[in-house]
Amino acid sequence: AFRSDFAMALSAGLALRAPVPACTRPGVPCLAPRVTLIEAWPSSASRDGWAMLAVGGLCWLLRRTRHSRSGRSWRHEAAVRLHAASVSTGDFPEAPGMDDANLVVQVDIKPKLNKAKSSRQPGVDHLMEQSNGTILGLMSRDGWEVNELDHSKGLFEVLLPPVRYDLPLGTVSIPAPRFECTVRDSVDENGDYKERLIGDLVLQNGQGIFNVNLRFFSKSFSINAAGWTRCHVGRKGDSVQMTNRVQVGMQIPKVPGLQQIMEFFVKRYANESTDDCSRALATGADELFDKE
Repeated sequence: AFRSDFAMALSAGLALRAPVPACTRPGVPCLAPRVTLIEAWPSSASRDGWAMLAVGGLCWLLRRTRHSRSGRSWRHEAAVRLHAASVSTGDFPEAPGMDDANLVVQVDIKPKLNKAKSSRQPGVDHLMEQSNGTILGLMSRDGWEVNELDHSKGLFEVLLPPVRYDLPLGTVSIPAPRFECTVRDSVDENGDYKERLIGDLVLQNGQGIFNVNLRFFSKSFSINAAGWTRCHVGRKGDSVQMTNRVQVGMQIPKVPGLQQIMEFFVKRYANESTDDCSRALATGADELFDKE
């Protein structure tokens, strides 16, 4: 279809012998409003013909671009459906309330590495030899709290401190989020990276958890949320490495700019929390090693 459009524009330009009114010139319909802009040019058949050719080519390129974008959009939607299917089959944690969300933000965090500054690799190796509960407990600094619920099932409660983010368009604050965390051992390896454990955290108190204040509307909203995160903890040389996949679903009102604010907040919060955990474990590795 695109080639035929371009061919029509080409034939219209080359076959033109003398100026004619824009509305009666041959070619694709989209040329008519554009050709009127050329009428002020000198009345030359060759110049007018090449002008039509150029405009026709532009129309062809625009339509091709739109087609390409729609193709990317289709692939993106297919990826989203595939991910949704994998979640529904149990590959990832199930978060209560996720089905009610009208905005879902997923973030894949790149590996965060933090060195054990004093103990180096021996300290990191010593850390990875500890129990899951000990490793998870070392994250409980800077306001974090980790409580063991069922040792045999690797089940814990994780409480994070309340936070407030001041953004250009408003502020987002949350009280202390509470997660149910299930931890299991892992022995996966990839080059120098050796994995120690995988933890699944599911948000438990998402009702009205996000408080948003939009400056330009002078309005405040409480937003319900559902969410889960899967973290991978391991070592790479003298560093603790952590990666995260985070998915947060929200019920947001249709307010201009609100979706962009929440997407930015979730991505920033996920990145900073992952880095905080990795840094806390690296510090914990030094502390444990110093006690030996």
